Amino acid sequence: MRRRGKQIQRGNNEYYTIKPDRIIPEWPDMIKNRLRIGDWEGDTVLGKPGCGVIVSQVDRNSRYLLARICYTKKSEDIKEAVIAMFEGKPVKSISFDNGSEFSKFREIEKALHAPVYFAEPHKPWQRGTNENTNGILRFFFPKGCDFLKVTQQELDYVVSLINNRPRKCLGWKTPAEVFSQYSVALT
Repeated sequence: MRRRGKQIQRGNNEYYTIKPDRIIPEWPDMIKNRLRIGDWEGDTVLGKPGCGVIVSQVDRNSRYLLARICYTKKSEDIKEAVIAMFEGKPVKSISFDNGSEFSKFREIEKALHAPVYFAEPHKPWQRGTNENTNGILRFFFPKGCDFLKVTQQELDYVVSLINNRPRKCLGWKTPAEVFSQYSVALT
């Protein structure tokens, strides 16, 4: 029987796909105020159904983008991609949305020695830096793109273009310049 005009009543559940240990409103001031390199916002950019995804990570301070092709959206594959993309990079924290592809977040935390935070349900603006950068990626890879036909080398070229694009919020420096200044400061 159809429910004409009746709204479905949902309990007091928060609609989380996964049960996070930490949420973005609990970010310490260091992350909120973008005071350091190494606080990352992550997400997936979907292609045509069943045709792979791009796993993207954006540093909150420098806007530096990391991206990797993943041929499935399975949580095990996403976990491996996230861990691999951070090799040799500073990781202080990671923030994801509530997609089930990030359900292995505890294993990511353990491997990277960094806390993982999650956006509240239906609040993508809490990871606005990543959402904006994914919009830039969409310019090169529109909705419906078959990521099985995109090589990691092609994606790396696009990421390089994005990372070498000057940004007003960075005083017209590029994300690559800001990120590399951090690397130079460490040596």
